[in-house]
Amino acid sequence: MNVNTHIIVRHTSFGVALALVALAIVMLAQVHVAGRGFAEARSPKKVDVMPPVDIGLIIEKRQAMLERKLHVSFVAEAGGMPISMFDLALKDHPLWITFDVRDQRGAVIISAERVKQHLISFPPQGIPSPQSCILLSSWTDDEGVLRAQTDCIAKSGYIYDQNVLTMLIKEALEKGEEKVEYVLSFVPAVVTDPTSGSDMPMKLLSTGHSAFEGSGLSRKANVRKALNEHVNNVLVPAGEIFSFNDTLGTVSVSKGWYMALTIFEGANLRPAPGGGICQASTTTYRAALAAGLPIIKYKNHSLYVTYYEKFGVGQDVTIFPGKQDFTFLNDTGAPLLIQAYNEGDEAYVQIFGADDHRTVQVSGPYFGKTAPKDLLTNGKILKNNEIGWVRTVTAENSEPKREVFVSRYKAIPKSLSSRWELTTVMTRGTVTPTIVAADH
Repeated sequence: MNVNTHIIVRHTSFGVALALVALAIVMLAQVHVAGRGFAEARSPKKVDVMPPVDIGLIIEKRQAMLERKLHVSFVAEAGGMPISMFDLALKDHPLWITFDVRDQRGAVIISAERVKQHLISFPPQGIPSPQSCILLSSWTDDEGVLRAQTDCIAKSGYIYDQNVLTMLIKEALEKGEEKVEYVLSFVPAVVTDPTSGSDMPMKLLSTGHSAFEGSGLSRKANVRKALNEHVNNVLVPAGEIFSFNDTLGTVSVSKGWYMALTIFEGANLRPAPGGGICQASTTTYRAALAAGLPIIKYKNHSLYVTYYEKFGVGQDVTIFPGKQDFTFLNDTGAPLLIQAYNEGDEAYVQIFGADDHRTVQVSGPYFGKTAPKDLLTNGKILKNNEIGWVRTVTAENSEPKREVFVSRYKAIPKSLSSRWELTTVMTRGTVTPTIVAADH
């Protein structure tokens, strides 16, 4: 549609609306006159005459309202960063404006029904919807790993009440307000497991998150393969140890892995099959850390890798099949389901299981320059090439258990300590409005 056509349509809409106003007023006047005549015919008593409506004033009010604009934002918590937003201008929706002519001055109001119909036809974009799934079956693969088949990837999301949103928009436009903030309701993902004979769904215990934008094509392909084909839908029985290397099986070009840069001897970069797998192990580690699961075996990269900085600086683990593994214990008393996926160049690992009512709090990052003197690991304070995190796990009816996790590198950028602020996140134990458990 060109500009002239747009102007014609807008003027036409205005003309139609104005004609409707005039018609409504005429009809109202006719009904009033007819009613008065009928009353006079039946009774000689004097009838009160409704004063004429000031059409000019109504048109003025309508013109003024047409200039109003509204910015609508959706947040997880009041005052938080917007998850989604959109703008409304009444000049683009002139037929939303209706009239109440029950008195001489008349009132210009917004039609809630028309606003609602617009929201139905054009719902807000960018709000992640919750998606729960069903565990259909399980089997043990050739590597001895217990795996599950599910009908989808369960994802947490947000919902809103369309009627509430409609009234917020209506009232804001009528009052001339310029902003509306809608606090969304967070719905955590769940996995239903009818195969277990239990009616209780597996709850989302934690989520690990990392980003790999900037990686080469081969590395990206390896990260996606590790997440979607190997880590996704692994079941960890109660009391058993999860091994990341076991989920991978044989890592070779013949198995579909690409050649990409890998760290050897702590400092040398050389191409190897599966380069980039550590992105998946790092994301899984972050999920296990956030879930409060006992970490049995882990080792960070010797070189500081910028790929692992986002969403958890200093929270990375390296693996190498046959040499270095990442493992954790399922001490929840019930099976755990691990689901993994990527959205573009961002990796996610989620851990589902029974809620054993433990709480987990993660604090960090701590640097040698900023760490308190009582933050010790092996009786020593943090060094300038180390990054520390503190995890406090409180099991039901137990005393809190405090652990310090330290990553030691050959060197780290001097600017890190000034770029990262100390935060404390409750990663398990309360329903938080954040989908990502440790988003720093």
